[in-house]
Amino acid sequence: QQAKYKSLKKVLKALRAEKSRLKKELHKTRDPERRDYIGSRLKVISVQRKKGLKLLKDLREERKKKD
Repeated sequence: QQAKYKSLKKVLKALRAEKSRLKKELHKTRDPERRDYIGSRLKVISVQRKKGLKLLKDLREERKKKD
């Protein structure tokens, strides 16, 4: 379970970095098609992070119950 927790944190950190990078790219991009693509990627990343954060919270609560 500890390994699962650590790997989930690593994935969430990577998603946060990708989200930040895409936001910067979105501000620089003028091409409407590219902006739509980046916007859809940002939505997907947001949903993935939200789901991951909920999982992380559940794991954290489970660990507290065991202690």
